[in-house]
Amino acid sequence: MIADTKDIESTEAAVEDIQVSLVPKEYIAGVWPEVKDYIAAAAAQTDGRYQADDVYELLMVNNYLLWVAFTAEKMHGAAVTCFLEYPGKKALHVMFLGGIGFKTWKTEIIQVLQDFARDSDCAVLETSGKFKWEDSWGRIFKDDGFRPLWQTYEIPILKQG
Repeated sequence: MIADTKDIESTEAAVEDIQVSLVPKEYIAGVWPEVKDYIAAAAAQTDGRYQADDVYELLMVNNYLLWVAFTAEKMHGAAVTCFLEYPGKKALHVMFLGGIGFKTWKTEIIQVLQDFARDSDCAVLETSGKFKWEDSWGRIFKDDGFRPLWQTYEIPILKQG
């Protein structure tokens, strides 16, 4: 789930200053205190299905991946992804996303996740949201190639070369 857009639409840093990176599993415990609140805000959108501690457990025990958006000064956001293997295709699924100033790092995180999905032989990058997502996230992602599927958005991963 993605945290409410009112929490992540403000701008605070120049786009060129924000970097997005995968956090190696052995560093998650050290980074977690800086991103826990962002993930907690996203988990709160799951109607009690997940709490931040549940997400931490997924990251530490299962093959879920933590991504961070940061500048030299601070963490701006975090995302948690996992691979979903459907009968007809493989997807990189963005399960949780939260932070501040999302518009300043949206393009960067989409590009990084698309590249990672491509390198991982995924057909799509996808994410899901609550029913009201169309009113908020549909507006935010409309220019990035996402399209709604039920309550899921996906963008195809085009093979390069």
